[in-house]
Amino acid sequence: RSSDLVQAKEERLRQYFHQLKKMNISIPANIYRGIRKLLDTYHVPELNKDVLVLVDDDGKLLHSDFTKVPDLKASELEEKLEALKAENRPIADVLKLLIFALCNEENLEHALEVKAKYEADMVVGGYAALINACCRHDNVEEALNLKQEVQRKDEIGRA
Repeated sequence: RSSDLVQAKEERLRQYFHQLKKMNISIPANIYRGIRKLLDTYHVPELNKDVLVLVDDDGKLLHSDFTKVPDLKASELEEKLEALKAENRPIADVLKLLIFALCNEENLEHALEVKAKYEADMVVGGYAALINACCRHDNVEEALNLKQEVQRKDEIGRA
């Protein structure tokens, strides 16, 4: 049946994206947008979240980049984050997706709480989403604080 074939190919793509992530392969934001458009064209937008984790931390993601990712549920991501943390596994990718989801839901206050709780695991992409959300909510002071925080982390990382 054609629906079984489509599901099999969709799963194969999902596995491929996860394999790329395990190999530490990342993509620029503009490449992500191109892949997202292709996935939308072929009516498989649910794979967008599997590609989003491949975007490099220097990628200039826009608010629209994570508003177009279906099924990016903050509550589910938060549970997954807690489970990974409990197992002492890396959480940076899920943390970034959670921050994106919370910002997408316009839940800035909770996004900032999550950032504070997992600050050591925050990556640039998460900060970018928070800064963007702060600006949309006219919270310029917090946006500047976040920018300074990223700069300090960057300086420490270079030392």
